[in-house]
Amino acid sequence: MYHPKWNYSPYYADVKDNTDDQVYVAGSRYPNTTQAINAVGGIGICRNDGNIFETHHFNGSYGADGYHSGYMWQWGTKYWADNGKNYDYMVHYYYDYSPSSGGQSVTYFCY
Repeated sequence: MYHPKWNYSPYYADVKDNTDDQVYVAGSRYPNTTQAINAVGGIGICRNDGNIFETHHFNGSYGADGYHSGYMWQWGTKYWADNGKNYDYMVHYYYDYSPSSGGQSVTYFCY
């Protein structure tokens, strides 16, 4: 981690182990979510010039908000998934030409 969001010892991480950044509900599992996670394993996103950029997550609302905002909207992605859109559509919808991507479109790389 080069530039951790939460700069405190011992973790220096980008995710806190509480509900500030994530929520874990024991026993919860959603097949569509698991399938989406498995589909993008080993794939990263970067700007078209090849530079990586900081991605952002936002709870957001259920609907078509956040276009090119640079924030992946949790409830917005559910909206798009419910309307038959895949991760590629969502990545471009939220990150292309956004402040996060330096105004560039984005592409993928494998790691």
